[in-house]
Amino acid sequence: MRKTKNKQLHHFFIFKVLPSLIILFSLIIFSTLTSSKSSAASIIFSDSFEQDTIGLPPSGWVPSGIWSVAQNGTKVVSQTNTNNQIAFELVTGNTTWTDYTFSADVYTVNTTSNVFAIDGRRQSSGTGYELRIWNGNQWNLGRRLNGVYTTLAQGTGLYTANHWYQLSLTFQGPTISAAIDGVQIASVNDTAIQSGQISLRNFAPAQYDNVSVTTPINFPPPSPTPTPIPVVLGSDNFTRSDQSGWNVASDGHIWQRDTTQYPSGTEEIIFNRGYVDTYSSPTDLDNWMGNSSLNQEVSVDFICNAVGFDAFNHGPRLLGRVSDEFHYLYLAINMNNSTLQLWTRSNGTYTQWGSDVPVHLTLDTWYHAKMDIIGSAVEGKVWGFGTTEPAWQIRALQSTLNLPGSGGLRSTYSLLDYDNFLATSL
Repeated sequence: MRKTKNKQLHHFFIFKVLPSLIILFSLIIFSTLTSSKSSAASIIFSDSFEQDTIGLPPSGWVPSGIWSVAQNGTKVVSQTNTNNQIAFELVTGNTTWTDYTFSADVYTVNTTSNVFAIDGRRQSSGTGYELRIWNGNQWNLGRRLNGVYTTLAQGTGLYTANHWYQLSLTFQGPTISAAIDGVQIASVNDTAIQSGQISLRNFAPAQYDNVSVTTPINFPPPSPTPTPIPVVLGSDNFTRSDQSGWNVASDGHIWQRDTTQYPSGTEEIIFNRGYVDTYSSPTDLDNWMGNSSLNQEVSVDFICNAVGFDAFNHGPRLLGRVSDEFHYLYLAINMNNSTLQLWTRSNGTYTQWGSDVPVHLTLDTWYHAKMDIIGSAVEGKVWGFGTTEPAWQIRALQSTLNLPGSGGLRSTYSLLDYDNFLATSL
């Protein structure tokens, strides 16, 4: 069993993205992150090179070039050949591997004359998918087939010499996604290569560490037929006279709120909408109501009129399995950076499950939002009024909150109007 190590990863700034198929857009500035293994997937291979001998190639890998274990704070694997006209590889894994996420930390020894890459679904030195950063300011996701390289997505950015960055490739059927420092930068569809090994690949000197291969999350199968008829746990269309507080919902349940931790947040009924102000005095506010259920669906319509910007993400949140202000699960709809996240709060401790998922969000626009919780699986989506309801946009497995609870809403550092709140059992 290899020892897990954490390395400080440094900023990777994406300035411009040039799509080939489906690609993220907009300026993305990554905060300093620490690499970690995902607890929501099964690890089928990992190597931190701690059990290998310095000066020798690592065990279990097939090298081309001058690869050996070296010391850079902890043990790493290093390629020291200075010929930047030849690609050098360190290969491991199984050619039958199909769907998986492959990540590795790369230390940028030189930025102007080097290529730092990881390859997945590798069948040979001339066939596989590759994510590379190179020339000090560029990234590229491509396919190498029988020696011919085709760019699938690319963009420009900035990275510096002598720093650690995490590169990741995820394969799920025909979909291939790429990430840098834990944030997805590209997602494309390509069916040319179905399976393969992994490799560390570079031109001229480079160092790698914390190699990990995980299998994707397997979500529970659909409920067997006949499907149970959903039972309404709580609903509110906010149709009542203007008043301070939400008080008694349209279904007769009483809204609860977290006044102990967040006394400065306010909610009102204004023009038959549930209005929340956590913007004027930057704060959060939790509201929940209705009967309890383990498996549930929570949905609401919302419009965000203003959102604050600080060190955290802000906007509306759908709450599920709420037992009190310290225990709930939620879908975070981040209006400040157009992402979705899935979190639990248990005993006051916040835990994110899965990765951020980018979506298109704008202020002063009405949206539908929905979250399903079934067993340990959580799914979420958000879509604009007048558009087709999409498939689930974010999915994860969580393991900290598995007791029944109510549905609710959380509002953070924003001005929000809510309508048509509904929580049903599944």
